[in-house]
Amino acid sequence: MLKKDLDFKGIIFTDSLLMGAISKNYKFHDAAILSAKAGVDVLLYSANKYDNKSIVDEVTIALKFAISSGDLPIERVEESFEKIMNKKLQYFYP
Repeated sequence: MLKKDLDFKGIIFTDSLLMGAISKNYKFHDAAILSAKAGVDVLLYSANKYDNKSIVDEVTIALKFAISSGDLPIERVEESFEKIMNKKLQYFYP
């Protein structure tokens, strides 16, 4: 909706994927994949419930599997990467 209807071209962040409204309905890695497929560029979570490393590893593995299975197009990930890197270049290397 942000991209298509509102022509938003900025970086899109989630709220914490561990919030009750999400975690009660989705496994964390499923929420991450669905968010990425929907066009989100940065996935956020609060680390107070889980070990940081294990949750990052879990999502990394899930995203890699979604890409390799064709469920998440690599172009979608590359689009986010490009947006983030371009913003960094704009602000840190003017």
